[in-house]
Amino acid sequence: MREKPQPADFSALLLHPWPVLAALLILFNAFYLRQHHAGFWSGKLSDVGICFLLPVLLAASWSLAAKLIHPLSPERNLLQPAPVALASCLVAAAYFSALNLLPGFPRFHETMMGVLVKNPIRPTMDVTDLPCLAFTVAAYFFIRRNLSKPVRDLN
Repeated sequence: MREKPQPADFSALLLHPWPVLAALLILFNAFYLRQHHAGFWSGKLSDVGICFLLPVLLAASWSLAAKLIHPLSPERNLLQPAPVALASCLVAAAYFSALNLLPGFPRFHETMMGVLVKNPIRPTMDVTDLPCLAFTVAAYFFIRRNLSKPVRDLN
């Protein structure tokens, strides 16, 4: 197997077991735990999943956009792992913090999510959710490591 010079693409980030597990945690929490066992843990589990998954989604989106902008020129690499990981995590952390600290932001979020899904989950401001931001640090190292891995060629 040969290694190609371009970094891993967006699908390598999204289809890795950790982001898939975070997405499944969010879905399980939203559609089962909150319905049948609402409480402290059902409120925190989706926050954990979101704090990990949102930066990964942002980095994957940047990866896809970079491939669309410069599809055939790996020397014009827009995917430097550290800046992409840092920017993705900072944007995700700022958004999550705004949901929990700024009074009008949950309503804005609900309106925006209403465009994407029929019945969005209504976010609640809760300062005790902020420790979940530690999972954006885990996302940083995950993104950085996985964008650094070269794509392998089977030839």
